[in-house]
Amino acid sequence: SPDKQSKIKARLSDKFSVEQLKLAIDGNKCSPYHQGENENKTIYDSIDLIFRNTTKTEEFIEDFCKFNP
Repeated sequence: SPDKQSKIKARLSDKFSVEQLKLAIDGNKCSPYHQGENENKTIYDSIDLIFRNTTKTEEFIEDFCKFNP
């Protein structure tokens, strides 16, 4: 969708590489909380969330590194 494309393009313009964006997606998949192990049993894995802003993208990259030492 155009909104998702816009979020991805924004992170690329923030100087994230394509590889880093892939790591952020993988980091989301590694996070038990974001994969439904939370009080609502809800999966939070949307592109809108992962690429919401620079901070969120960095957090998911860090999650990947934390769960894949």
